Amino acid sequence: MSKPLVEVKGLYKYFNTPKGPLHAVENVTLNINAGQTLGIVGESGCGKTTLGKTIMQLTEATKGDVLFEGKSILGLKGNQKKESQKNIQMVFQDPYSSLNPRMNVGAIIEDPLVVLGGKMSAVQRKEQVLELMDIVGLPERYYNSYPHELDGGRRQRIGIARALALDPKFIVCDEPVSALDVSIQAQILNLLMDLQEDKHLSYMFITHNLLVVRHISHQIAVMYMGQVVEYADKEELFANPKHPYTQALLAAIPMPDLRERQKKKKTLKGEVTNPINPKHGCRFALRCSLACDACKGSDISLIEMVPGHYVACLNCS
Repeated sequence: MSKPLVEVKGLYKYFNTPKGPLHAVENVTLNINAGQTLGIVGESGCGKTTLGKTIMQLTEATKGDVLFEGKSILGLKGNQKKESQKNIQMVFQDPYSSLNPRMNVGAIIEDPLVVLGGKMSAVQRKEQVLELMDIVGLPERYYNSYPHELDGGRRQRIGIARALALDPKFIVCDEPVSALDVSIQAQILNLLMDLQEDKHLSYMFITHNLLVVRHISHQIAVMYMGQVVEYADKEELFANPKHPYTQALLAAIPMPDLRERQKKKKTLKGEVTNPINPKHGCRFALRCSLACDACKGSDISLIEMVPGHYVACLNCS
């Protein structure tokens, strides 16, 4: 069995606040295989984006490690960090604020080639940019356009082309379609899937949309308050959700079938745990109807309940 392309091992990220450390990401361990997509799903504020940025080294990890092709990439400096950045890129959520409004489309896509592309001539860089624009479906006539002149879908295509410029193996996609219209979302998702097949790319796809993550992912990790509470293959997770939080998320998916709408939905009640210096125990316990005293005593680790299906739950019921 081949080793995963990306291995996240016991990753922590805390932010200092006047009231104490905010536990944004805590003890996250995940694997991402070559040519596959790991979906990261959870409600706003659960730590999805912070996890992606920490893997990307856009924010410094508090503790833990990230391995790429078996080698640690956290803490790299100088040329070693530059080589690592060639293989790991990111597509950001907002396709406008993530682009420099003072640079035209050609300059934005060319920028990674200027910084990390080696000894390419200006002519070679322009040829590469035009090829990338063609790959992501941007006509050449937009080469001298500026981001404000384009719609959201085309702006996101610019971001994808920029991420592809250095021919990476792994891309973190931070809610890349959440700011787009539904019809444009489908186009961007299909583009990402086609690129994955053509270039054997691996993705970490961060989203709060369960239907989107089901469409694009091979494995899914569910996050709650900085922790992974369930982790499994896509088919297994949707067919057999184990954690009460995952069950509640899936129950909230809108159903077009009127008979499904009439069924009683599982709703969440209770207070959300304070992420600043949280107490030991299950962070979902205050909202869980199945919680027992054991849930509040000590932290609960992921347990492999069936092969490949990990759940952080004591199943008090």
